[in-house]
Amino acid sequence: MARYLRMPLVPSIWGYDPRLQFCHEEDALSILKRAALEDTSGLYNLAGDGAVYLSQATRLGGRTRLPIAPLFIGAAMSAAKLAGFSSLDAQQLLTMRYGRVIDNAKAKARFGEFRYSTRDAVLDLYGIDKRPVEPAIEVSPDEAHVAAA
Repeated sequence: MARYLRMPLVPSIWGYDPRLQFCHEEDALSILKRAALEDTSGLYNLAGDGAVYLSQATRLGGRTRLPIAPLFIGAAMSAAKLAGFSSLDAQQLLTMRYGRVIDNAKAKARFGEFRYSTRDAVLDLYGIDKRPVEPAIEVSPDEAHVAAA
């Protein structure tokens, strides 16, 4: 999915704008580490909070969607694979049509809140840092006067 979303022209299925959900790699690695070291039997859905539409994900990365008629999407993805771009398998093509959003409540109850939301994961995928800028340290007028001297 990461290679697919990084394509300069992102092929999509015409008439569909699926909701998607992602887990940031740091959250995934943190949870996998804990799962290996702790008693965490069971299945957990891992994904950051929230969802984004495919159109939002591509816009966030400055990419352009290339809507393709459903009848031709398989051939288009095969051509993209031959050209050295990403290719999606049949299951991923279904996701690109209908989307996939999960309930991550059980994972959050066991492992705690995810550090990154789905939107944060998409922004990080594109190398966009959305962390707020630290406020400048306020300097009193007297300190500013001394510093200027």
